[in-house]
Amino acid sequence: MKKTLIALAAVAVTGAASAQVTMYGIVDLGYGVENTESDAGVQASKTTGMTTGKRSGSRWGIKGSEDLGGGLTASFQLESSITADTGASTGFTRTSKMALSGGFGTLSMGRQYTPTFSLIGGTDAMGTNGATTSTLYAAVRADSMFMYTSPSINGVTFVVGTSGDSVETTAGLDTKTQLNDMTVTYAAGPLVVGVGSSSSMATAAGVDGAKTKQTTIGGTYDMGVAKLFFGNANSKVSGVSTKETNFGVNVPMGAVTLLAAYGKNKADSSTSSTDYAVGADYSMSKRTTAYARLKKSQLVDAGVVTNGYWVGVRHSF
Repeated sequence: MKKTLIALAAVAVTGAASAQVTMYGIVDLGYGVENTESDAGVQASKTTGMTTGKRSGSRWGIKGSEDLGGGLTASFQLESSITADTGASTGFTRTSKMALSGGFGTLSMGRQYTPTFSLIGGTDAMGTNGATTSTLYAAVRADSMFMYTSPSINGVTFVVGTSGDSVETTAGLDTKTQLNDMTVTYAAGPLVVGVGSSSSMATAAGVDGAKTKQTTIGGTYDMGVAKLFFGNANSKVSGVSTKETNFGVNVPMGAVTLLAAYGKNKADSSTSSTDYAVGADYSMSKRTTAYARLKKSQLVDAGVVTNGYWVGVRHSF
């Protein structure tokens, strides 16, 4: 009897070791002021108070993996947004996916970040929260997306994602969404450079919507004393083109990292904007960071200027 119990316990321990589940999250809260006014100094709006997600979106999630043997691993991830200042939370609208990984790379499916958005976020000095980057018309996430990520081959990794659902009706009021997105990234020592291509279109009630295409180039170079960032995106929506260029730098100084970024947007419609952002991060521990951000955005043709600053604390668990 004792031998049987010992054998069962060994099986249970082995099962627990091969199937790992982790709960994780980020809480990002602070205080900020954002003021919008005309070039002449006439105030249009001013917002003051607690802020959430200014460094990175607050969230919680669970993820797990299982070793299937033969070099294969199955995994899943479910992630929900949190509006930390009110406690409101969504369903798993940030990420809801499962994946199979091995020597061939990773095949994932579900709601997940698009390859182009991951390239944009990884090549901006301040990520994609409260800085100069706009994703233009590339999707941040896509529902029902199949995505393949290759292993690194001589420093080159490519990611391909496709998403699309369709409903056909006898009345001809078909609905369909289609997104195709791909990136190729090269990493060698301090240099990382990538290029992405994204296209999408939606059909509603049998009528085709706007066709969107975007090409993105981004890169980073880590000099040790500073890390340089560059991004460029060109989009076209129903024949109207928009271009965005961003530059940035991060300077680590012990527990403090200084950040600066500059962005320029220009559209065929003559609408343009210029963005400036500076900030600092202070690492209080491996999981807790205090931060400060200052941003100025100027809509040149509209004569509108927006100034904002915020301070906060980001804690991960």
